[in-house]
Amino acid sequence: MSERVGRWWASGASVRVSTPSGESFDLFVRVRGDGPTVTLLHGYPSSSFDWRTVGERLEGGWRVIVMDLLGFGRSEKPWPHVYGILEQADLVEAVWAGLGVASTHLVVHDYSSSIGQELVSRGTAARLDSITYLNGGIYPYLHRPTEAQQLLRGPDGDEFARAIDAGLFASSVRATFGSGHPVPDEVVDDMWSTVSHDGGQRLAAGLLHYIDDRAVHGDRWIAAMEHTGVPSAFIWGPEDPVSGAHVLDEVRSRMPGAPVFELEGVGHWPMLEDPDSVTAAIRATIEGSPG
Repeated sequence: MSERVGRWWASGASVRVSTPSGESFDLFVRVRGDGPTVTLLHGYPSSSFDWRTVGERLEGGWRVIVMDLLGFGRSEKPWPHVYGILEQADLVEAVWAGLGVASTHLVVHDYSSSIGQELVSRGTAARLDSITYLNGGIYPYLHRPTEAQQLLRGPDGDEFARAIDAGLFASSVRATFGSGHPVPDEVVDDMWSTVSHDGGQRLAAGLLHYIDDRAVHGDRWIAAMEHTGVPSAFIWGPEDPVSGAHVLDEVRSRMPGAPVFELEGVGHWPMLEDPDSVTAAIRATIEGSPG
């Protein structure tokens, strides 16, 4: 584990939370700052550490909640287990309940864009003051999985997951960055630290169950996203080969009134590639919302 990741995890805590079905899990949760609440949810296959720079910058005016989702980062990694989006949404709500969150702005990236859509669709006990999406498969029919994800989805996916090492991870992740904001090697090294913690890379195939969930719930999630009364915005890296400009075109076509922050030269990881612009866009969104 890198020293930077170690300090991040030391600044949070392991919290026991339960689902409505009665299952309980330990999740890493970090809460810092004072003011209206902002919750930042990470993508696949990484962790809350993706939000370190942006989260720390927001702490001056807001109460910032981040967490490692079940199966990711420092959170519990049950196996065998079906890592479903609906259960992840249940656990996010359980964290909010445990912290006494009555309302929150929600910012979601990649994997968590589906969690955000599910939370919007069900209506949550904690009111959503706004929701901001960063590069994710919000229109499942436009999702373009990476070569590694295609292998993980194949019949030998679990075997391939066990073979993932730092070099293979780095080459796969770097292919999803944009051209305009070079990411230092230490950022990729830190991502690998969070992915490989407690052998987490071995879950890489199982955690892709969200693709199946999107096939089942995608129509419902799209309808909820497009017709919600929750103020919604989009912060997007157009050079993302997975969910880039082609998804943003669909957003602009189907949600023409939604604020869009297109970040030139940015790929799949806006908060890592251009944290200044992402922080400014989040601030503009939540300060402009009624919450």
